[in-house]
Amino acid sequence: MFDILIKNGLICDGTGASSYEANLGITGDRITYIGKEYGADAKAAVTVIDAAGKVITPGFIDTHTHADLSMMIELAMEPFVKQGVTTVITGNCGYSMAPQGDEIFYFPSTNQTFQELAGADPADQMPLLYPREKAQTAFETLYGVEPDWRTFAEYSKRCDSMALGCNAAPLVGYSAVRTAVMGQDCLREDTNMVADFIAPVLGESVDIFCQYDYAMPCSDGFGYAKETNLTGKDEFPAYPNSMNIGLMPRYLTRYGKDDFEQAVRRASGFPAQRFGIQDRGVLKEGYYADLVVLDRENLHSFDEEENPLQDPCGIDYVFVNGKAALTPDGLTGAGTGRMLRK
Repeated sequence: MFDILIKNGLICDGTGASSYEANLGITGDRITYIGKEYGADAKAAVTVIDAAGKVITPGFIDTHTHADLSMMIELAMEPFVKQGVTTVITGNCGYSMAPQGDEIFYFPSTNQTFQELAGADPADQMPLLYPREKAQTAFETLYGVEPDWRTFAEYSKRCDSMALGCNAAPLVGYSAVRTAVMGQDCLREDTNMVADFIAPVLGESVDIFCQYDYAMPCSDGFGYAKETNLTGKDEFPAYPNSMNIGLMPRYLTRYGKDDFEQAVRRASGFPAQRFGIQDRGVLKEGYYADLVVLDRENLHSFDEEENPLQDPCGIDYVFVNGKAALTPDGLTGAGTGRMLRK
């Protein structure tokens, strides 16, 4: 029996192949059926969704994000889920939240309040390393997160215990590795001795390695809700970029006009292949049930309008590991995202 049956939808499977009408069954966290006939299992399905006139796609993979910390603070990962993203790639630009050394390595972007609490030098406009004790106090005070990990394995285990809104596939940032090994001495020139120290730390940390292919959509975004003031200062407000909120609908409406199936592949199956993400990115029996039900006719982002910080339209349902993270009624708070490893 199916836990969820999505019937009468147009399957765009993430491979680039032509879309086709079919029904899709979910049992547990896996896709267990795709086809025209579904027999007695359909009658016993716990939930039935009629997707007539809608498109069923794999969940989208945002290939360049900085959600390493924000996903631990705002577990719903609202801006990603609302645009159909079911997996984020973290650790980009050399920045990851692990490994950590005697100081805390953290790229806080524009958060001036954090910098003040963590003891940053006021003259340093882009501080990266903070005294551990002060930084821990800042993290706990502002974010409710205690950065008590050192290794990448400890960081991943910590995230495993959290009810994440979507999956995260972490890269290990070189800057994090370098500062964990060298601390405040990280700006000096490398030597063979430094390389010898870095190698074992890197070996412990790496979960995913990828050569970038830029023909994939990415938001360069965080997991904060659109109302979040990223500076922490009311007198100097700054809010998430509109592409952090509506990237995937914008990408599909702009670049999917002539070949929608290829645009979907670039946002799902192809990133999964490039990043080595197993059993995701494609709608296939036996694969994890990360998927989206969207209304292509109403798909719209507001990034070019007067008020760009609006939730996109046309994303009806989002499923993460077989559970609904988004329905027409809004976010469900299912929290079924996982830390993905090779």
